[in-house]
Amino acid sequence: MHKFLEIIKKDGMEGVSEPWCDNEGVAILPFVFQHNQYWFLLINEKNPLFENKLETKYGTLTGGCKKQQTVLKTVMDELVEETGIDITSLHKENIYAVGNYYANKTSIKLWHLYAIDISSLNLDLKETYLGLGDNTDYERGISGSFVNEKEFATVNDTLALAIYAKLCLNKIIIHPQIM
Repeated sequence: MHKFLEIIKKDGMEGVSEPWCDNEGVAILPFVFQHNQYWFLLINEKNPLFENKLETKYGTLTGGCKKQQTVLKTVMDELVEETGIDITSLHKENIYAVGNYYANKTSIKLWHLYAIDISSLNLDLKETYLGLGDNTDYERGISGSFVNEKEFATVNDTLALAIYAKLCLNKIIIHPQIM
């Protein structure tokens, strides 16, 4: 088993490496268009590092890339793992790769950002979608819930906000009043 985190140093700069996932991860923002507005599926999970520090309880679906597996397969697996929602029946044109980014200048983990239009699954917006977890204590009880754009605006998860911005910039999400 690889170490989870390593401190790395180069030319006087210190940073963090995540050997367990070869420094690659996925961040996923599923969305639907229902009742004439967009809704976003965010997760609620236990994270003691952020206890009493976050303004909202929701965050982006994320996961580390697995060896010998495509990024898209990791995206699909993470959605099931964190929400119980299987998207294998979706058409590939509903899955948007919106960019690859580093979260900050001290982490060398490359994040593959994805948005997924799951409108065709006809999911209940009021339901809590229970994930299967990854057999860690922190993902025990992990779940996903839909939030509308007003509530989404209060989320302080930079990956979710970055994916949302790319959806708007790429005109995947279109607001008629702005056009």
